[in-house]
Amino acid sequence: MRLAIVTQLLAPYRIGLFQAYARRVEALRIFVLAGAHSDRHWRVDAEGFDCEVLPGFHVALPAYPVRGLRERLHVNVGVGRALRRFAPTVVMSGGFSPAHYAAYRYARRSGIRHYSWGELTLRDGAQRSALKRALRRAMIRGSAGCIASSSVARNAFLHYGAQPQAVLTALMPVNLACFRAASLRAAPSAGSVVLSAGRLVRGKGFHELLEAVAMLRRRRPEVRLRIVGAGEEEAPLRSRAAALGLAELTTFLGALTQDQLADECARATVFVCASHYDAFGAVIPEAMAAGTLVVASVHAAATHDLVDDGVTGYRVHPEDPAAIAATLDRALALDPADRARMIAAAAAAVERLDVDRSANATIGFLRAGA
Repeated sequence: MRLAIVTQLLAPYRIGLFQAYARRVEALRIFVLAGAHSDRHWRVDAEGFDCEVLPGFHVALPAYPVRGLRERLHVNVGVGRALRRFAPTVVMSGGFSPAHYAAYRYARRSGIRHYSWGELTLRDGAQRSALKRALRRAMIRGSAGCIASSSVARNAFLHYGAQPQAVLTALMPVNLACFRAASLRAAPSAGSVVLSAGRLVRGKGFHELLEAVAMLRRRRPEVRLRIVGAGEEEAPLRSRAAALGLAELTTFLGALTQDQLADECARATVFVCASHYDAFGAVIPEAMAAGTLVVASVHAAATHDLVDDGVTGYRVHPEDPAAIAATLDRALALDPADRARMIAAAAAAVERLDVDRSANATIGFLRAGA
């Protein structure tokens, strides 16, 4: 099998998966629509597989239904020519930008199989556009199959007309080994340390998290907050932290490497994802793998598959700071035995996100369609 994958960015949480794919096929090439984005601070290398950046330009659009999040419209040229040079026998499209539709057309015209793949949701703004809905429905129905990165994505593929037997659910894998190793080498911090990570943009819920920590501090004055990430909201967040009396208790760590993030997760008492929208939320299972108790937004797809409330972590509605504060208080009040049981249950839950397990399922699914 010669596998071509068209995806938006070379995200760090996909590197291990692409390396695993490369070990299981005769040839793999990843076609990315952009080498970098101004609102992403990833530092990654395409080691172990071929990668080609497609030429084009990119426009930020306010297309999400969540204030503060934006969609990137990628307009790339030469998609068909690039695919012809590689001569794939199977094409996977990880999105719905013009380049993905060009890849779909190339596959159909060349008589080879095309698969839709990724973190599709019904909350990404496409429901407001009849044209987007029609285009997605056409691609998904015309594909040989779909590979869903979560149960939320599976439901979205079915909504757009995919047949149930043609949808594989292979949860988005994460680097379990990296985060497990951190849990062994990083000693937990003293006191109550709340950690969160993500792009510092409005829709990621950091403002609500600050409000929640300010409420929590009335009951737990020892609590500290550490925030990993960079973005346009950093200055407003620092100002808000100061206004809430949290300036000395809140540390903004900036963008970190995966190893550095893993160490932060392992040292934290609780990890919080307060995002108002997340097509998956890889940092949730990453924190779980690091042995950290998680409080996870109900609007992150990973929460639906991995966070059993009160068993493997806690679910929270991030729009409500009081609810976040109450859930954090509940998590911090756990006795050591209950905490250990939840962390062990979380570690077992994320086994489903093993890279080799996901790669075996996906490549087997692709080969079965031959």
